[in-house]
Amino acid sequence: MSRFILSVILLIIVSSQAISQSIDSAVTRTFANKMKDSLSLTRGQADSIFRIFRASRIEKRQVWSQYRASGDLQKRMLQEDNRRDSLIKTIIGDEKYTLYMQRRWHFLTSN
Repeated sequence: MSRFILSVILLIIVSSQAISQSIDSAVTRTFANKMKDSLSLTRGQADSIFRIFRASRIEKRQVWSQYRASGDLQKRMLQEDNRRDSLIKTIIGDEKYTLYMQRRWHFLTSN
C-alpha cells in the first residue's frame, strides 16, 4: 500500500512540473511574439528572445527558492532582470532596445 501511495505522489510531482514548464513556455512564447510584432523583429530574433526569457524564468525560480527568506531577494531578482535585458539588447540593437524598455511593462501585462 505504501508503495502505491509513494508512486501516486511521485506521479503528481512529475505531472505538476511538466504542466508548470508547459505554462512557462506558453507565457514566454506569447511574450516573444508580442515583442516580435511590436518591434518588427525577425523570427530568429523572436526565437532568441524566447530562449532568453525561458532561461531567465528558470533562473528567477531558483533565485526565489534560494533567497526568498533573505533581504537579498529583490536585489537578486533585479540582477537577473538586468542580465536578461542586456542579452536582449545584444540581439535587437540599441534603437529597438530603447523601444523595448519603453514598452516592456505593456508586453508583460497585456494579453
